[in-house]
Amino acid sequence: MLSRRADIDILGIDQDADAIDAALSRLSEFADRVRTSRRRFNELDEAMAEHGVTEISGALFDLGVSSPQLDRAERGFSYRSEGPIDMRMNSDQQWSAQDVVNGYGSDELERVIKTHGDERFARRIADAIVAARPIATTTELAEVVTTAIPAAARRTGGHPAKRTFQAIRIEVNQELDVLPDALDQAVVATLPGEEWLFCLTTRAKIASLSSASRSLPASVAAPTICPVSAVRSRPCVWSVACRKGPLPTSKRETAGRPVHSCESSRRPSPSRKQ
Repeated sequence: MLSRRADIDILGIDQDADAIDAALSRLSEFADRVRTSRRRFNELDEAMAEHGVTEISGALFDLGVSSPQLDRAERGFSYRSEGPIDMRMNSDQQWSAQDVVNGYGSDELERVIKTHGDERFARRIADAIVAARPIATTTELAEVVTTAIPAAARRTGGHPAKRTFQAIRIEVNQELDVLPDALDQAVVATLPGEEWLFCLTTRAKIASLSSASRSLPASVAAPTICPVSAVRSRPCVWSVACRKGPLPTSKRETAGRPVHSCESSRRPSPSRKQ
């Protein structure tokens, strides 16, 4: 986008300091057109104020966990690599997966695993976690979860612990709690006459967020795709589903499907877009 459009500036927001550093390094050649703010998505207003931005032309949300987070065992996101039970996207946050795994009661764990993971064996898993405490590592947690699921059910559907890890991660980071405000702020901030507000995710994230978003109010959820804000009178909300792995640059701008549409009158845009 930056290489193709010299009239576009980017404001990047992420609560993960490593993600901010990686973005600045990768986009170093566009340093004069890239601004970053270490915040959560629902702090878009504060991020814009921090950099003197008053309007945007569109917003792209990359939801869920990232590959670098999964690849680093010490971050505690992966059920395949041994690490501490952490799962914090913001490493400065005090609350971690340890507090959920070793602190929640059976009923609370069942709620989390069922609501955020759509796991049909949530009760069995919750009871198994409580019985196995204290649980110290991600691989130990994965083994407890796997053992709690009937053998027949473990043979299909990928790793048996994936839904439980997803659920705990969402609980720790309150991922769904911030989405309604984040998307509403993006809708309000989008310049009148700009037609598209984008919500970017991968197919894998669509699958996880589709189940997890059932806990959101109906007005802010599109169950088959991902949570979206109630569209007011200006922008349109899209969800862009990418295939596994990166899309070639030539296809990035055309991959997508509309979730909501609305009428929007065209107005001249500023010479430099945010």
